[in-house]
Amino acid sequence: MIVAASVAAFSAAPRARSQDVAEAARKAKAKKQQQQPDVGSSSTSAKPKTYTNEDFPDSGGGGTATAAGQDVVGSSEKPAPGKDTAVVILSLPNSTVKRPGGALAFWSVKNSSDHWLDLTINLIVNGPCGFHTEHPLHFRLSNGGGFGNKKSMGVSFYQDNCPGEYTFELRAESFHQLLSTATTTLKVL
Repeated sequence: MIVAASVAAFSAAPRARSQDVAEAARKAKAKKQQQQPDVGSSSTSAKPKTYTNEDFPDSGGGGTATAAGQDVVGSSEKPAPGKDTAVVILSLPNSTVKRPGGALAFWSVKNSSDHWLDLTINLIVNGPCGFHTEHPLHFRLSNGGGFGNKKSMGVSFYQDNCPGEYTFELRAESFHQLLSTATTTLKVL
């Protein structure tokens, strides 16, 4: 009888241990599933984004801009002898861009004076939430000479820049005297 009781006790012990191990495994699996976020939850969207050249068209990537724009010819006046005059042309190849992304502003300038000019071309971009950037270039142009011929300047818009309408203004100045200006807008989504 002692032998029978011992055999019964030892044979029940492995079954109890295997049931305990199985129960512990089920509990661990349930706990792990509770700790994992759902696929569509906001915690997965909080991961930081890595930006590549594809996000910025002026870097040679594909970009995300849409719709074609047109040339905007700056203000001009009839040149008088000895007077400093110039004409600027500004165009954006797209009318909208998605953040993060970039925009190219194509520009050119022509000296319509009858003499050499020391010029400063300045692309000024203003937008919502206090966005402001300037891109000045300084050079000399002979009378009737031009520069730029669809030369580009790039402006980047990051995820933390506010969406809205951004104004691009191209100015031609000579010794702080405004000679010509052209303005266009870009919608940033």
